[in-house]
Amino acid sequence: MILRLLPPKRSWLPAAVLILCWMPVTPALAQSTRGSEPAEPLQQQLSSDEYSDRQTAMHRMWEEGNEAAVQAAEQSDDPEVRLRARWIQEQWKLGIRQQTPESLASLLRGNGSDNSPSLADLISAKQLSRLNVALRESQSKAFQQRVQIDLLKNFPALSYQALQHGLSEAFIELLGEMSQMPIVALRRSQMMFQMGYSRDECLALPSTADAMQPATRLKVEVFIHWTMGMHAEAIQIAAKENPELAARLQLAAMNWDGLVKSARVWSDTIELPVPTDLDNSQNAATYLLQCRKKSAALSLEVVGLHRSQQVEQCDAAVNQLIQLVSSAEFNRAVDTLQQESRRYRSDLTTAVFEAAEILIAVDRSDRAIEILSHQLPLQAAELLVNQTQYERALKVLGVDPSRLEPSLLELADEARQQSDYERDDDLRTPDTQAFERCLAASSLAYQLGYAPAARQALRRVAPLTRNQGIQQRLEVIETVLQRNDPRFAIELAEPLLMMPSSDGRATATLFGTSVGNELWHALGQLEPTWTVPQRARVLIDLSHGKLPAGWNRSIDLNRLATWLYDQLDSDDGQFNAVLCREIAQFFQTYARDDWSTTFFELAAQHNDYDAAIALAWRLFQQGNVRAAADLYQNVWERFPNHPETLVGLSKSRQLVGWEDEAQQIAKRLDMLALDAGQYFDIAIAYSQFDDVANAKRFANKVIRDTPENSAGSYHYRAIRFLLGLEDNQPPQEIANLNLRLLDRTLSNTMLRDMGSYEGIVFDHYQAAARQAILNQDIDKANQLMDQALRASPANIDFAEQQLLQLREQGHIQFADKTLDKIFTRADAHLTQFPQNANMANNIAWVAAIHNRHLDRALELSMSAVSEFPESYSYRDTLAEVLFRMGEVEQAIQIEENCLIDVPDDYHLHEQLKRFRGGN
Repeated sequence: MILRLLPPKRSWLPAAVLILCWMPVTPALAQSTRGSEPAEPLQQQLSSDEYSDRQTAMHRMWEEGNEAAVQAAEQSDDPEVRLRARWIQEQWKLGIRQQTPESLASLLRGNGSDNSPSLADLISAKQLSRLNVALRESQSKAFQQRVQIDLLKNFPALSYQALQHGLSEAFIELLGEMSQMPIVALRRSQMMFQMGYSRDECLALPSTADAMQPATRLKVEVFIHWTMGMHAEAIQIAAKENPELAARLQLAAMNWDGLVKSARVWSDTIELPVPTDLDNSQNAATYLLQCRKKSAALSLEVVGLHRSQQVEQCDAAVNQLIQLVSSAEFNRAVDTLQQESRRYRSDLTTAVFEAAEILIAVDRSDRAIEILSHQLPLQAAELLVNQTQYERALKVLGVDPSRLEPSLLELADEARQQSDYERDDDLRTPDTQAFERCLAASSLAYQLGYAPAARQALRRVAPLTRNQGIQQRLEVIETVLQRNDPRFAIELAEPLLMMPSSDGRATATLFGTSVGNELWHALGQLEPTWTVPQRARVLIDLSHGKLPAGWNRSIDLNRLATWLYDQLDSDDGQFNAVLCREIAQFFQTYARDDWSTTFFELAAQHNDYDAAIALAWRLFQQGNVRAAADLYQNVWERFPNHPETLVGLSKSRQLVGWEDEAQQIAKRLDMLALDAGQYFDIAIAYSQFDDVANAKRFANKVIRDTPENSAGSYHYRAIRFLLGLEDNQPPQEIANLNLRLLDRTLSNTMLRDMGSYEGIVFDHYQAAARQAILNQDIDKANQLMDQALRASPANIDFAEQQLLQLREQGHIQFADKTLDKIFTRADAHLTQFPQNANMANNIAWVAAIHNRHLDRALELSMSAVSEFPESYSYRDTLAEVLFRMGEVEQAIQIEENCLIDVPDDYHLHEQLKRFRGGN
């Protein structure tokens, strides 16, 4: 049979292509001819001589869904009939019917066109319900994947748009069709709960959730119960299949007895393999993995026992935990993997680190030091330094305090020898931490006043400028900069800076960010006569907000900005928006808002969200709220995955006078965030506008809606955020937040900084002590303060701030007693290490502002000034001590001399005013 569309003897393939092109857009034609259709079978009509009859028959078969007729047509001898039948089958498979709008049909076909409609387009056209029908009927995985990607990528904007168009129910239905994704299934139930659906409706998962793995579905069901406030039910469900999750939920619920029971159940499910043949890397890895699981369960048990004040049982569990992570078998497995993989020891001893976290959290930092000293000496040293046990810290790092200088050099030689081992694949070094220990010991030597010895040791471990040696040298430079020794840092950096193939890491290290590399090249062009050390010193000064000597804030920064702008603008399509934004922030540091705005605008033009939002915030701060509102609207449309933008839009529109619209925007924010990270960003945005109540609310949503810390570090960040949100929080609230902070770090998200953990412990107890004072329970306050000082015996920040506030509030006796303890501990350290000028200055300062121990404070302050006479902050301390001792004229003279060095320092001007007023 010959195709009627073509003359005889011509191929039918071009006609088939033509039909495929026409078919998707011809439903109207079929509708127009339906009334005159003959009553013969549809299959016969597909072979009709009339094109309109063939089209009508095809569309009737498509609409009626007569699978038998279509299958019969697929067996026809006529190639055009077979082609039409296959097209119908394809439309059915995609979920496209005759009544399907063309915009939705285009999305279902996924023809790859840039003009294909998005979910946002379908919501605007109010086609969401039809999309949901298509999702149920379509068998196309590609179509479902396109919808899934669009939904995840633009969830905040899509949910906002659906609420705005009154399509909340259809949007909930869409989430149901996409609930094979755990985050979507959870968010669907949360939104339903917020919108007032019944409890049963919120708890019921749609049929699409059946595609989840059973363990994942269980977790979703648990979290749905949890976010609805059904904590007991959530724990009960988790306990059936996931004892670890049940234990972590007990921790989140602060049910300490329940935590102990759940942790023990979890621990019983973990069996350690028989520790045989641990020289085999696979056996060693398996053993370490199970040890980590076992130690995690024991750790939670320890927390539960400590919080429920079961002291003897807690001690027993602590001993069991320590025995596990310090056993010979554990150490052997670590040694095997370290030698086989050349990995850092800290990567293989996570269980040790996590156990130490727990021990600090339950007031057993001495036991933490015990287990860290062998496996993680750097972390052990951090704890000891925080407790001002400097001598022990040096010993842990491998330095003999009685012969500090030669011992430090011996450690440097050991580190160099290790480098030789690492270059020889046939050799194995018994200690891969010598370099890191040398850095830590040298940094501590700086702190203790042994800078020459530290420099000598660091010179020995930083000779290499190739391969791994470059990274080690950069770490040395960073250590030196942290100890405020820029001249030596430049000496160490110079070989790298002079290398023709320098990759910019040295300049980034000197400056602190990648902007340093751009500034380095700019200085080379603008100041060609400068030597490498001169340019490096300028780089360091700029990183600290200091203009180089002789530079003019206007002229020189203009030259610098112009060069940087020209370089960025001529980068042949490889524009670095992040770098451009960082340059904007650099000029912001120097109060050059003109250039800062220019670079922010340039970065925003290249789709940098942070730059765009910085410009909107600047307009708001300047009082140009209408322009700010327009820009926030533009940013929201360009970056729909950032719901925090709506905070600025709401606030600016409120000030413009659009109160109702602003309230509607703020009301919808509760249902726009897809995950904890977006909740946290909204909290940050509210705090920027000084809306403390909403900032707190969204920060608490981060914690409440993801109870077992599955949101990564956002739990820790949210609690830290709450701690810093208000200046005058009640002490009890601060104590509780710090306790929650300790609990929230008992997870896979670790600080990797032992000193910070002890700082949390200190802040918890000092806040509880201040609350006890408010409750007029002085004995309890002293007891709690003693516990705080065990974690940080010479806490200068506390003495300078909170303790001084207590004194000013009239709690003189408590302030005197606490200050005496801090001063005594610091003074004892200075007796052993009298060259520690920083400690001498700091303790002299707090003694002076508390008006105590003035004679000894004078000695300490004078020793610090004699060691570093160029330090204006040390001289300011000396002036404060002299003023407190009645030597007013001498204090004024010193302060005036300080102002010669730093004429713009606000603190010094205030000091001078106070001295002259005799206050």
